[in-house]
Amino acid sequence: MFWVKYICALMLVAFSKEYVIAQKVPQNLVPNGSFETSRKKNNNLITNAIPWKNFNSVDYYKEPFKNDTSRFKGARTGNAYGGLRFQKGYKEFPYVKLLQPLKAGVSYKFEAYVRLSYWSNVSLKSLGVFIGQNPYKIGEKLDSTNTIILYNKKGLSDKGAWIRIGGTFVAKGKEKVITIGNYSEKVKKEFVKLNPYKIEFIKSEAYYFLDDVSLKEGVDPTGNVIQEPLVYYEDTIFKRGKKIEAAQPVLLNNVFFEPGRSEFSYESLTQLDKFITYLEDHPESEIEISGYTDNKVRKAKKISRARAEAVCEYLVSKDVLNKLYFKGLGSTMPIASNDTEEGRARNNRVEFTIIKE
Repeated sequence: MFWVKYICALMLVAFSKEYVIAQKVPQNLVPNGSFETSRKKNNNLITNAIPWKNFNSVDYYKEPFKNDTSRFKGARTGNAYGGLRFQKGYKEFPYVKLLQPLKAGVSYKFEAYVRLSYWSNVSLKSLGVFIGQNPYKIGEKLDSTNTIILYNKKGLSDKGAWIRIGGTFVAKGKEKVITIGNYSEKVKKEFVKLNPYKIEFIKSEAYYFLDDVSLKEGVDPTGNVIQEPLVYYEDTIFKRGKKIEAAQPVLLNNVFFEPGRSEFSYESLTQLDKFITYLEDHPESEIEISGYTDNKVRKAKKISRARAEAVCEYLVSKDVLNKLYFKGLGSTMPIASNDTEEGRARNNRVEFTIIKE
């Protein structure tokens, strides 16, 4: 009986160890992600939160900013947090070296929180992170597969509450630095006025507080690797030498929307930028953008129209010269079955038609 109890005890210990390993929370690869650790000297720059560094002068707060009287005053967690300023022709970027280089082919999950300051008179349409072998350099051409962006055409404000920036990506391997900021070529085009009646001679400024930055290997509690959530399709639309026929709807394959949402994901920019190149080569063409949804989306006509409008706004922000029109067609004309998740994803789409060459 003793030996039976002893063997059972050993099996229980072994099982417990396996269970603990399976439930182990992935390590945050961002050092000092909540900015709580700082040098002893009283420095108001993010470089005081070791080992963070910055381009331009990213602010650092060891405790709540005294003049901030908003209900979300102070850090999201703990006491310390950062602050990024954006003005016409001026942007700030905090960056940090990860605890270890990323592994090729492995999925990682990024997360950070921002909130707009009470004194900002504009908000930004997008904020995000660049993950590379080196820090992002201002003006550097971005690889969308190494960038996670939160985009909202109406601006990232949410009445001063904390807003989550997050997403997953698959590493190419050896990435070791993250850089947080706004990656538009001209930050002024990202501004959304908070008060349309503001006095124009006041300098436009969007100032965001930053807290709780993390990057973790993408595993769920059972140890399974999270798969890339988006399915990319072969893109031959803008293949060199291929003619696009007028009056024929053309599907923009890799422009992605979440169900019920009108904002396209940042992963869509690769496809849209190819579209822009095509439009630049055909500036006389007039284009109509059509938005669609699956049959489970509420207010399908409104959402589909907003999707088409969002694409048009992005094209305009990139200074295309073409005349652009947009419309929403709801859940009409599905291109796949609405009975499957994959089919519904295909039906949440935008198409374009050349209406005049």
